[in-house]
Amino acid sequence: MITLLGWLIFALWLRLSILMIGYPLPTLKQGIQGLSPPTDWPKISVLVPACNEAQDIEANLKSLLASHYPDLEIIAINDRSTDATGTLMEQLSQDHPRLKVHHIETLPPGWLGKNHALEAGAKKAQGDYLLMTDGDIFFAPDTLQDVMHYVAHHQPDHFCLFPEFIPGKFWENAFMCHFGILFLSQLQSWKLGKDPK
Repeated sequence: MITLLGWLIFALWLRLSILMIGYPLPTLKQGIQGLSPPTDWPKISVLVPACNEAQDIEANLKSLLASHYPDLEIIAINDRSTDATGTLMEQLSQDHPRLKVHHIETLPPGWLGKNHALEAGAKKAQGDYLLMTDGDIFFAPDTLQDVMHYVAHHQPDHFCLFPEFIPGKFWENAFMCHFGILFLSQLQSWKLGKDPK
């Protein structure tokens, strides 16, 4: 039984390796290469839900605040945190008018925490576009401009980016590898780019 399981895992790994070598995922920089940038940049509302993410939330928000994007509002949603997440958000918002903080104290019945936090943030958003991210994602200063450069040209209904992962501890890395294999096995990357929507 264990031998059979091992061969199945190997076959899945081999299939993914062949697909990824033959059809590498496109990068955002490749997607905008040769396209002229928009003349009018729409307003983006970035929603950042966070629950007990004091370790990363300050770096996350500072990376967004350092963005070169011209018309940006950042809505940080403190989702029932019991650590210093909300305090760090408030401290940053005092010096940065683009950053607004919303605190959630209770979770209504039938909701999942992150979904509810994003719903609450979306109700406060004033942007033409919503960007939903996590509190442990760090952005390069030109990422949002590159995204909207792509969006302005292709007009997708929904646009997702796959981040570069910062290595963690052994079990976290093992989980991310396993998740990545399962995710990429269903992604069908060879179809990317054929339909911009």
